[in-house]
Amino acid sequence: MTPALRLTGVSFSYPHHAAVENASAEIPAGKLTVLFGRNGSGKSTLLRLCGKLLDGYGGEIECLGTELRQWERGAFARSVGYLGQFHTPVFPFRVEEVILTGRAGHVRFLPVRADHDAVESVIDELGIGALRGRVYSELSGGEQQLVLLARALVNRPALLLLDEPTNHLDFANQSRILTEARALVRRGITIICALHDPNMAFQFGDEVHFVHRGSLVRAASERPWESAVFREMVPSFTTVTDGARTVIVPK
Repeated sequence: MTPALRLTGVSFSYPHHAAVENASAEIPAGKLTVLFGRNGSGKSTLLRLCGKLLDGYGGEIECLGTELRQWERGAFARSVGYLGQFHTPVFPFRVEEVILTGRAGHVRFLPVRADHDAVESVIDELGIGALRGRVYSELSGGEQQLVLLARALVNRPALLLLDEPTNHLDFANQSRILTEARALVRRGITIICALHDPNMAFQFGDEVHFVHRGSLVRAASERPWESAVFREMVPSFTTVTDGARTVIVPK
């Protein structure tokens, strides 16, 4: 099976520092793959590169079988969804309007019936009908993340990129967002998700790739916290085992 994403020797620098250095990896289709790393490790930059939000990278990024540079922007927007860390609306948009902006790859002038139907469908799918009609900026953090997830899904993308989707959320909403992500994978969507919580990464990810010093290292499927790379990223921790599950806690 063709991987959803293949990175070969990818490098990218901001004006004053290198963020990604010679990163290579294959991300399988039909799974939830987690990019785990510390703050500033390059997770967000990698996702922004894969989402065609940054230009000027070295190496190759093959997305859904096509090199990223060869994708036409409208077709890419219909095939790949992206949920970033920050979203501050300029206007007091209502929930339906925020989700509708995700249809930009389809809408030419004004939205048509198919666009509104797509919005209603994703609202029903995520069970957020009670938020319909409310002003987005007045929602809680967890509710806003669900709305942004709906916006990323409204095109029915084959690949969904989630950049720290649980940031600033309480435990219940963190679990809800990642449980929704797992349900989407069961429906056939490939998800790549950046996280900095190792317990969430190992619990919800089918695969985990460590992002360390701008490069990618695939984690072992069993006891990944024992690897040298993880111990370098998280130098002071202990583990607590309860039955079949191990939890990582700070020392």
